[in-house]
Amino acid sequence: MNDEGVPIETITAATRRHAMLIHKCALSDEQVASIVKCSVENSLEFSDAAVKLGIITPQDLYTLNSLIRHSDNLDAETPIEKALRKMSNSRHQRAIAYTLVSHKVRPSNQLTLVHDPYNTRSETIRTLRTELSLLLGDLDQGCAFAVLSPHAGEGRSQLAAELAVAFAQLERKTLLVDANMRQPKQHALFEGADDRGGLAHALSTGNIPDMHEVEGVPHLHLLVAGERPPNPLELLSTDYFKQLVKQWRRQYHYVVIDTPPITQYADGLATVTVAGNALLVSRAQHTDYTGTKEMMRRLRSTQSRILGAVLNHF
Repeated sequence: MNDEGVPIETITAATRRHAMLIHKCALSDEQVASIVKCSVENSLEFSDAAVKLGIITPQDLYTLNSLIRHSDNLDAETPIEKALRKMSNSRHQRAIAYTLVSHKVRPSNQLTLVHDPYNTRSETIRTLRTELSLLLGDLDQGCAFAVLSPHAGEGRSQLAAELAVAFAQLERKTLLVDANMRQPKQHALFEGADDRGGLAHALSTGNIPDMHEVEGVPHLHLLVAGERPPNPLELLSTDYFKQLVKQWRRQYHYVVIDTPPITQYADGLATVTVAGNALLVSRAQHTDYTGTKEMMRRLRSTQSRILGAVLNHF
C-alpha cells in the first residue's frame, strides 16, 4: 500500500499499457500514486495524466504505444493480462460510439465562404458543393472523402475547409478532419483551435477524439491533427482509424479529410483507402504533369472512387 492508500499491485496490473509505461519509464511508487490521483481527479487516462503532470513526455507516450502495437509476444501474456486486454478492448469499442466536443473556434479571414459569401470564390465553392452532392446522391449513410494533391502549396487544405463549411451551411452535419500530421494547416484556418488532443493523440492512445465546434457554422465540427507524431503513416493504418471513420459516417452526413502531399508521403493513400472516395486538387501553373501522373498511379492501388478534380487559380 502506498502513501495515498492505493495498492501498488492494482495500479501496475490495471492494463498492459499502464504496466509497460511504468516499467519502461521506471516510474517510482510516488509518481504512480500521483498519476492515479490526477487521473481520478481530472477523469483522464493513466497515460494522459502522466503527460499532464510532466512525468513523461508526449514522445515517451508515442514510443510506448509503438512498442505495444509492434509487440510480437502477446501469446506469452499471462491469463490475467489476457483478461485485462480483453476488458480494455471492450472499453475501446464503446469509446468510439460518441464524440467529445470541446470549446468553439472561429473561422479565420482566409475562409472567404464565411466572411464574404458573395465573393466569386464563394460562388465557385457552392457550385462545387452542388456537383458533389448530385454525384453522391441521397445518402443512407454519411460519405467520407479525402482531399488529395500531389504537392504542397496547391490549396488543398483551404479547399477542404471551405467545402466542409459549404456542406454544413446546408444544415448537414459535417466533420472536417486534419489527417495531415506532417504539416497540419486546419488549426491555422480556425482561430482558437487547440492543437492538443487532436487526431494524432487519439490514434496513439486509443482515446476519444476531441472535436471543436465552429462559431457561425453550427453544423460543423473540426478535428485538428494535434501535435506531430513520429509515426503518422502507422497511425493512419491502424484498425482504430478505420473504426473511427466508420463511426463518423454514422454520425455525420459528410466527413471531409485533409491529407499531406501524396507524392511526398503515403499518408494520403492510407487515408483514402479507408475513406473510399477522393477529391483531387491541383494548381494552375504550379502542379507539374509528372506529379499528377504519379498521384494517379498511386491512387490505382487504393481502388478508391475519384469524385472529381479541382484546378485552383491563385
